[in-house]
Amino acid sequence: MNVRKSNDFYPPESATYDGDIASPASTVTAAEFSSIYSAYGYGNAIARDPNSLSYVNQIYPGLWLLAIDDCEYEDNKNIAIVAGRIKPETMLWAISQMQEAKRRHITVFGMMHHNLIEHYAGQTQLDPGYVTENWETVADEFMNAGCP
Repeated sequence: MNVRKSNDFYPPESATYDGDIASPASTVTAAEFSSIYSAYGYGNAIARDPNSLSYVNQIYPGLWLLAIDDCEYEDNKNIAIVAGRIKPETMLWAISQMQEAKRRHITVFGMMHHNLIEHYAGQTQLDPGYVTENWETVADEFMNAGCP
């Protein structure tokens, strides 16, 4: 049985397994990732962030899905980085999308890979990497911009 281990794209330790034998596996780029998942949001995006894989989709009139890319894949050098961080440029882009939605009386539903808030008190210390970096500030900024 051939099993592939990966973490989306650019993971330096990607491997295929044939029984107990591991061999390096090919990975995909960010552009290839958005192409592969074109039917799951990227292909119908009404806006794309040039600094990340973030996008906006209109689910139906009056409702937008803001998909925020907070993965740190560009830092994958020797080992895959699985923690979350929203780049400053992406944060500005996301806030501008929420402001545009507010101006047009559109409800925004946000999603991202990592938690935006702790699921339990102290999660960032006990389970580092599951809650996006600087989550308290980010959550406040999103809420103040109109994304509850």
